[in-house]
Amino acid sequence: MGGNNLADVQRLTIVADPSNANGSTFGGIRAGNAVFGGSSGVVGVSAANVAVQDVVTIGDIAATGVATPSLSFGSNSQFGSVTIAGGDLLNSKTINNAGYKYDVALAAGTTSGGATLEAQTTYAQLVFTQTPASVAANTPNPAAPTFSLSADAASVNEGGSTVFTLVTTGVAAGTQYSYSLAGVNAADVTGGTLAGTITIGADGRAVIPVTLTSDTTTEGAETLTLSVAGQAANVTVTDTSITPA
Repeated sequence: MGGNNLADVQRLTIVADPSNANGSTFGGIRAGNAVFGGSSGVVGVSAANVAVQDVVTIGDIAATGVATPSLSFGSNSQFGSVTIAGGDLLNSKTINNAGYKYDVALAAGTTSGGATLEAQTTYAQLVFTQTPASVAANTPNPAAPTFSLSADAASVNEGGSTVFTLVTTGVAAGTQYSYSLAGVNAADVTGGTLAGTITIGADGRAVIPVTLTSDTTTEGAETLTLSVAGQAANVTVTDTSITPA
């Protein structure tokens, strides 16, 4: 046992019965607090021609020098995935996973002392001799949020209303954004303000209604621009007023 409360071993080799041409079967491997490390030879788990039937969990593999990292099992194995408990599985050499094609899951782990090891997010950097069935992580990198802003009409008359809609993905419900209006005066907007705050709903959307006032001054058409979350949308405000003679 290392000073980090993890078992430090080089490899686990499971040998098939040589008298059985079909290989052997084996239960499961529960070594979530074991880190396989070494600078030469095979480092990790080697179970060629052995059909592993149950859970496979290890802490990590850290092959250095001329060592070859290995997570290989018999092609008739039945388990779903190899779980890496707290480790990142990053190695300078390609991981040998010849034989059974399994999933890889990066998950949280614990040391023998009870300390929690966070699930890693290095799944996109892992390299194997054959592509795993899938590589998953309990805490994947989140996708970048997206934003789209639109207005319900291209133009609106003075005294009328328009509604802007911000559609997002990857944004948590309850997130707030500040918006601003330009191209018109505060007196042109009901409420007399050209700024405000919106809150993203559970559906990833927020709506911003804007009502224009009607005055008695002929100004010509104006362009109302609403800006929020790095997006902007325009609506033409048609002048329906006539300046008194």
